[in-house]
Amino acid sequence: MATPTTRSLELPGPEGPERPDGGAVSVQVTSAAGWRPVIVLVGEARACTPFVERLSTAGFATVACDLRSPADLTTVLEALERGALGVDAVSYSVLQVAADGSAVLSRVRAGERPAKPLDGVPVLAVGVDAMCRWLLRELR
Repeated sequence: MATPTTRSLELPGPEGPERPDGGAVSVQVTSAAGWRPVIVLVGEARACTPFVERLSTAGFATVACDLRSPADLTTVLEALERGALGVDAVSYSVLQVAADGSAVLSRVRAGERPAKPLDGVPVLAVGVDAMCRWLLRELR
């Protein structure tokens, strides 16, 4: 299996009432060669790191970001869908990670967004390994 690598990117931030500064949105993309199912991790870097490490070694591409507004999520997902992040994402999941390590998972298809940006199923009790198995089954 190819070794995953990480690269950091800055996306032009959205302007609007939620982000009047229009500042850049930082993302870290971790992937190995070839097509990979994509997981977008949303949360503080410290909370996302264990998920990035486990998911990338399980064969996923990850896009990690700490968003400042819901408009930032739209910016990241649109960049992912148009291929600007260097990973192919026909379908992907969004995983919101809290500082305590709990997470909420939403399945998203290209062009479709959850009703609320990070609505989904709590994966707290499931564990990362069980979540990886479910994601591999659902996103392939």
